[in-house]
Amino acid sequence: MVNVIYFPTFIVTDDRCQRMVNRKIVWKCNHLLELLQNPNILLNEQEYTPKSSDGFVAIGGWEFNVSSTIYGNATLDEVINGWNMFNNDMGRDVINRLFQPFFYRTVVEANSLPVYKLRNQEPELIELLRLSYWYNKCSSLIATNNTFFSKRKEIRGKLTRGLLSNIEEYKTTVPDEELIDDIKEFGKKLEAGLINAKKGKPQDDNFKKYMKEIPKAVWGVTSELIFTGLAIDHGYKVYFDIPGKGHDYDFIVNDIPCQVKTILLEEKDSEQDVRKIDNRISLLRIGKKIEEEEVRKEILDLLHKNKEDTKKAIEQGGRIICINGTQTYAGFLLNQWASDNNKNLTIHRALKTSINLLREENSMSLLKKEEKFLPLIFGAAGIDCEYHFSTCSFKIPIDFTLDDSKLTLIDRI
Repeated sequence: MVNVIYFPTFIVTDDRCQRMVNRKIVWKCNHLLELLQNPNILLNEQEYTPKSSDGFVAIGGWEFNVSSTIYGNATLDEVINGWNMFNNDMGRDVINRLFQPFFYRTVVEANSLPVYKLRNQEPELIELLRLSYWYNKCSSLIATNNTFFSKRKEIRGKLTRGLLSNIEEYKTTVPDEELIDDIKEFGKKLEAGLINAKKGKPQDDNFKKYMKEIPKAVWGVTSELIFTGLAIDHGYKVYFDIPGKGHDYDFIVNDIPCQVKTILLEEKDSEQDVRKIDNRISLLRIGKKIEEEEVRKEILDLLHKNKEDTKKAIEQGGRIICINGTQTYAGFLLNQWASDNNKNLTIHRALKTSINLLREENSMSLLKKEEKFLPLIFGAAGIDCEYHFSTCSFKIPIDFTLDDSKLTLIDRI
């Protein structure tokens, strides 16, 4: 069966659809504009699977510079192989099925933005490439331990359990033999009911809800794999499961259980953060530099507002709490400050500090009624000439009661 999704016509106003950072092209979307000139878009396999294109990885009309947008050390082969590996491991064509709602969201966004904004705004499709790369990276654990198989099962559940089946009820499917090479003729016949198509449900409020849930699920899984993959990159002993005890943690580093939480803002808060970022960029242009204390304050404010995430991570057994704040104003400040000051804030220093804190405070046990500390690593990704993931570490005063008031006293270490 071939899935067909209708989109309104996109009017092309500019063919220079690319973003540059310091004269380096980080992505291009010229082909996307070509696709969107048609009132109906019928994607073939060439469009919805990644391929190499003049040093870029191309998918869904976009072309991405891998080292700038996915990871500084990533290669084209690792991304494409990761996509294929993920699809094979998950079964049921999961990654290609995920592509469809992501592409739908891309087109809806393209219709709402002028081209100058479209080319400067990170496209959501790239998240599937990041998922593929970090999945590939973490699969290397198979060579040293077999706990990756339990993680694979968990990922399959998170990305398929109801998510895809819910959204796919709204899709129109057409038998292969009904396909027509001329897309305009195909669209006319489909709309006239001359093609034997299975019509999907009409879009409603649930459709909008499901469309928002899918990227959130993908971002959550990718966050877990990013923190894990970065620890692997820096030579830490990493695994996913404790034999005989079941899979309880997002990952385990040097025998310490870690829980990962991803801060995903509601639409209103996200729009507010976008405005704050735009305003701060304007201030940067007139010489108002970002100071370290400004970064620290914004991160602490964000952590305090989202203390329920931290509390849940601790309750789940995490002894190093990892928070991904990429999509927040605090995450922007951290990466911009690091870039402006040539600081390489890799996860190695944050993990080393966190492990030392646990050792010094003997915080692996929370049985005694005395104040102890747990480490928290805040991280955020940033697109630059080279994509980077900046981190900094904090300590959380905590006792066995997990009193919420304690979680307001997070401080930098």
